[in-house]
Amino acid sequence: FQELKVPERIELRIARARIIGMQGGANAAERLKKIGEGIEKFPPYKQRDLVATMAEAFVQIGDIKTALELWKKMGLEQPNDLVTRLIQFDMAILDVNKEEIDRIVGEIRRIEGENGTLWRYARSRLLIEEFKKTKSVPLLIEARDLLNRVAQDRPAWSRAPLALAEIDDLRGNPNVAVRNYQRAIQLGDRSSLAVRRAIEILFRQRQFNAADQILRKMQEQVPISGDLQRLAADISLEAQDYARALNFARKSVVSDSSDYRDHIWLGNILSLIARRSGATEATRQKEEAKKEFERAVELGRDKPDPWVSYIQFLAREGRLPEAEKVLAEAEKAIAPIDAPLALGQAGEAMNKLDKVEEYYKKAIELKADDPIAIQSLAGFYMRQDRAADAFPLLNRLIEMRADSPDQADWAKRILSLVQARGNFKEAVKALEVLGLVDE
Repeated sequence: FQELKVPERIELRIARARIIGMQGGANAAERLKKIGEGIEKFPPYKQRDLVATMAEAFVQIGDIKTALELWKKMGLEQPNDLVTRLIQFDMAILDVNKEEIDRIVGEIRRIEGENGTLWRYARSRLLIEEFKKTKSVPLLIEARDLLNRVAQDRPAWSRAPLALAEIDDLRGNPNVAVRNYQRAIQLGDRSSLAVRRAIEILFRQRQFNAADQILRKMQEQVPISGDLQRLAADISLEAQDYARALNFARKSVVSDSSDYRDHIWLGNILSLIARRSGATEATRQKEEAKKEFERAVELGRDKPDPWVSYIQFLAREGRLPEAEKVLAEAEKAIAPIDAPLALGQAGEAMNKLDKVEEYYKKAIELKADDPIAIQSLAGFYMRQDRAADAFPLLNRLIEMRADSPDQADWAKRILSLVQARGNFKEAVKALEVLGLVDE
């Protein structure tokens, strides 16, 4: 009998490439290259599917150069294929290869003609990347003009509002940016840039329900992973969905993490949930939180943050004798340059206010432009009803916006509310209700 030869299916190669990209490993690149052998026997559209998967796998294993070469070869074989050129462009942007980007933009323009939209989009993305290096505002102005034309000609394409959002973000206009991020998501964009920034901005604006809606839509389509789980936990907490917040929090931190910051964050989440929910398991959650703070101290013994977070937790729980013991250990363990700020924060938490101002001033003396130290002293003055002392520090933070945007925004919000209220003490009470004094 003559042996039947079953035609090879390209779908099997695609599946293997995906697995290699996810698994990685020392010989991942060689295995991927082997999958691409003899690709010419498949129809062009199937070749493109395989190349797309292989290129994505190369990016996953950190080999952007080979991914770009794959698409470049495909472009030579299919000289008038716009999809291939656009994917080439995406690869080149990742590698920030200006010469290659210029070449691809020229190819897209040749294929589309002067009235095309893809070359305008590609050109705008190049201008945005150049702005990040040069900070030349005219580059963003030109990019916006190009993108407005693209958005007009292709109103259902998510890439235009996403790029416009990035421009507004770069110009320091998050309130405008978030609308374009939301528009991009509505049009189908699921990139980490769109989702993460939309959620971050909405969270800062305290629009927790809007942020939660984006998260829930994402969950319906793809699993939420990485840092997005932390954002999801924070948002669920503010939306008073404590069970969901705890679920996200536990998923986002592996129990054997060697990063003390992970344990601080999880400890704070457990502590907040225990205080706010009033659930029957609150006592157990507080003990879990305590263990997380203890683990953070073990991992970052010479760092100030684990000690301060642990002492603040104990003080909130009214466990002042324990807090005193931990404070004594902290004074010995924390590096001298970081100690004054940490001791000031710990002193405030324990209501030992006699040396707090001295500690904060010493911290600023050691690190003159430390925004956290300046913010801490300003917050202390506000809580002590010392407006005249607080205002110069708040204005100083606003002047530091280029390097410390979060602290500058905090200071601006406070000054705006004080001005609107006309009474410093009443404004501080309002800020405490909003949770802005201790940000």
